[in-house]
Amino acid sequence: MTNHIQILSVHIQLLNELHFKRKRHVGRMMRELNSLLVGAGQQLSESQKKRIAVYTVLGLYVNSCFAALRGRKLGKTEIRNTLHLSILTPLLDDLTDILKLSSSEILEQLNNYKGGHAPEMLLPKYLYDQIRDNCNKDLFYQTFRQALIAQDESLLQLEAPRLSDEQLSKITYEKGSIWTVLFRLMLTGSLKANEQEAILLFGHLIQLTNDMYDVYKDLQNGQQTLFTNTHDIRHQEQEYDQLIESMTQAFLSLDHEQKHIKKCLRKLSVITSLGKLCLEQLKSRQAKTNNIFIPASYTRSQLVCDMEKWSNRRRYVGLQLEVGRLISRLINLHYK
Repeated sequence: MTNHIQILSVHIQLLNELHFKRKRHVGRMMRELNSLLVGAGQQLSESQKKRIAVYTVLGLYVNSCFAALRGRKLGKTEIRNTLHLSILTPLLDDLTDILKLSSSEILEQLNNYKGGHAPEMLLPKYLYDQIRDNCNKDLFYQTFRQALIAQDESLLQLEAPRLSDEQLSKITYEKGSIWTVLFRLMLTGSLKANEQEAILLFGHLIQLTNDMYDVYKDLQNGQQTLFTNTHDIRHQEQEYDQLIESMTQAFLSLDHEQKHIKKCLRKLSVITSLGKLCLEQLKSRQAKTNNIFIPASYTRSQLVCDMEKWSNRRRYVGLQLEVGRLISRLINLHYK
């Protein structure tokens, strides 16, 4: 019963933070950005608006977890920085994926853009300056540069030669982990000993969860991931379970109060449980094709984990309880 109450409490808090508070903050910010764009004769596309909505939810979720770790809610400047970075992220994806700009080209334009040319740089430049002026400039720049380089490497996923599991694992880790560290830098306070390692593991888990959720979309786009290329989803499940345990142990080792670490881990279980649900769905497809995972042969509804279905919602709650019990067991072993 305690586990049920704790999970319900986490969901109520996240609903408030990621829906009600986020909508108010994002609404004000979008009006601000729209006025900037209209003045330059531009506007955000519907596709960009949808992606911005997804990224702002994810960005605030990530930093809500990190705020729980320190036992203090996100401040106004932290929320603003987090949302600026959340909006900047899909715009940078466009610069890389559509305009084929390298990390060095993006950095050069962000640092030297004066307006009057390259209109696609107007909003990224504004957001970049806002973030840089409100956090540790040197540390932000170094990490931002690393994140862009990781984005460069991810372009290999769109090329014809089949990538090995080792190559895909490296790309997946670097793409997710470094960006997650970047989000942590939107919060005040320096990282504690070993905190970056825990964050890197969390970022890796986020990217894996995103990839398993997007198998159908990635197939349509010709993008290779560990899930589009595998023939046995059970192998990915084993890796994911091991990552959950390694990440939990890494957070438990941090020099934070025990009650704050527990709350952070309960929040982290929101996304790990979603990953477990996705894996169950992908495994069910594999079971129907002689235990060989053939993603190209499945339909969209068979690959996409639809959270509008009540059956998925009920199973998600059950999986969250399972993950909660695993976390509780690891906590008890750690503090024994």
